[in-house]
Amino acid sequence: MQIPHISLEQFQHWMKAVISYPGNNDDAWTSPEATAILPTEIAEAIVLPSKTLTPKERMQAYQYAYFARLEEALTSDYEAVKYFLGDEEFEEVSRRYFEQYPSKSYTLNVAGAHFPEFLGRLPYKKRDFLVELARLEYTISTIMDVEESQVLSADSIAAIPADKWDSVNLTPVAGFALLANEYPVNAYFGAVLGKKQPPKVIRRKKEYIVVFRNEYLTWRMKVEHPAFVILSGLAAGKTLGESLALVAEQFQEEIDIIQPKISEWFQSWVENGLFQEIEVVG
Repeated sequence: MQIPHISLEQFQHWMKAVISYPGNNDDAWTSPEATAILPTEIAEAIVLPSKTLTPKERMQAYQYAYFARLEEALTSDYEAVKYFLGDEEFEEVSRRYFEQYPSKSYTLNVAGAHFPEFLGRLPYKKRDFLVELARLEYTISTIMDVEESQVLSADSIAAIPADKWDSVNLTPVAGFALLANEYPVNAYFGAVLGKKQPPKVIRRKKEYIVVFRNEYLTWRMKVEHPAFVILSGLAAGKTLGESLALVAEQFQEEIDIIQPKISEWFQSWVENGLFQEIEVVG
């Protein structure tokens, strides 16, 4: 058989199609993606055997390494999910995930972007817990890549007149996210991260978490529900007065207990660098 001339770029595209194919190696060679670049008979004539491996076995080694690297990238973002599922199950789920969401970016940082929603379609007994755990881990990984914000200074706060505080907007730092969970996934994640034994029995327990970036590190802060409502209002662009009004409306029976805590919460948020800007509006 006379082998036609092909360019290096053409062969590289064919090799990528075969290596990144999520099915078995035989199907990879005959897949529409691969054959659209090189007919199978030509590809088999170009890829030579080694002393111990057939052409397809040589390509299979690259294919295995490719998906192993993808699984490694997924593990780096979802360490707690992998712990929960176990190594074998996580490997199987990873392969199925990349079949549906093949990596198309030049960076692996976004390879796991759809993993929480993918887990939400699987028939696990504790699926809701698993989705929330994955969502927490993905939020942490994305905030790690966010540009550092200059945090609000004490001078900026002191410059606000006392009678204007209800009319201020507080802008959170760029690396900032709020998560309301039905399960205590933050505690589970913390145990895995700290190399401790997480609870074996998973029970519903609401928790409210702030994930934020400060001093080039990503932090997690557990907050009370009313504090979460205030922060959600501020993050949505509401004034401090409007955000406090939401709390008064939602927690009418507990407002006398909540009010003394608000200044403590605010001091903690400022000290931990949750805000980057303060502005009087109206």
